[in-house]
Amino acid sequence: MGDRGENSADGDAAGQSRAKLRASLLQEGQERDHCYEHHTLITNKVRLPTPSVRAAYELVSQAVVHRETGLVLVADFRIGKTTALEVISILIQDVYPNLAIGAVIAKAHHRPSDAKFFGDLLFSFGHSAWKHGTASVKNFRLIEAMRAQAHRSGGDRYLLFVDEGQNWGESELTHLRDLANELRSAGISLITVFFAHPLLLDTRSELLNKRRTDLVGRFLRRFYYFHGVRTCDELREILTMHDDPSVAEYPAGSGISYTEFFMPRAWLGGWRMAHEAQALFNAFTGAGVNGGAVAEGPEFAMEWVSGAIRNFLLSQAESDSVDFSPAKSAWDDAVLSSGYASVLR
Repeated sequence: MGDRGENSADGDAAGQSRAKLRASLLQEGQERDHCYEHHTLITNKVRLPTPSVRAAYELVSQAVVHRETGLVLVADFRIGKTTALEVISILIQDVYPNLAIGAVIAKAHHRPSDAKFFGDLLFSFGHSAWKHGTASVKNFRLIEAMRAQAHRSGGDRYLLFVDEGQNWGESELTHLRDLANELRSAGISLITVFFAHPLLLDTRSELLNKRRTDLVGRFLRRFYYFHGVRTCDELREILTMHDDPSVAEYPAGSGISYTEFFMPRAWLGGWRMAHEAQALFNAFTGAGVNGGAVAEGPEFAMEWVSGAIRNFLLSQAESDSVDFSPAKSAWDDAVLSSGYASVLR
């Protein structure tokens, strides 16, 4: 009985602490100003499991389960590949805690070499000696670092994310093949996931012309397109996430969603960002028509979506009230300020 009473008291104290924190953050004051300045939305560090990210996560998860040597996700520039990689990495680590994970940004060198390749990977892994030593020494350091990471994770698989994968060609892929073989000798399966521009398809064709099926079959066999936001329903789902503190909470432990933080009075009145999905979709498609969008249909990169959402919340904050209703041109202005229309011209 005593333990139950203590737990209840602890729960009451935690509830009171959260209520105090919420009160200080949802009304004017220094604490709110500080939180505003560092807010995830303000600093452009929003990381959400969007529909496209979840679809890509499922592909990566399958590759991990089946120990596939190569998976490629391609998308045009600015669609959100790098942010997707970050979110997928977090989701994968939660589901597969014994999986060693590394990420590298592929660099294009005028004169590629094994020393540069191994040095780039060591640098991405945070190795202090990434630029010292011969190619063979760097190769040894890299293998030992990856083996040690796999050992600490308690597993026998290593998932390597390669961002900007279109920058690697025959030379780098050959070194990657050799690295995979060395890790296999140590009992570790290397699983590579490329996030790349469609230019990587040209690399695949060139390798096939050279009969480098050893590289194509291992790393560039399966290609999937990573899409931006394409439907109003997808936009609504993303906006709903901004309303949900279990997905989009700041600061941690406050129970305050992004929407509530920026529009606390409107939130009390029942207004939600999800209500604005159609208006935002119309603003994007309208900007596309004016800017000469392609006939295949709309596709909005998360960079532009996040920018429009941020611009909307910042511009409407002064109008925050329990009976809030956005200005008719609010979303058009927000999309325009995101820079979306300029990329269509």
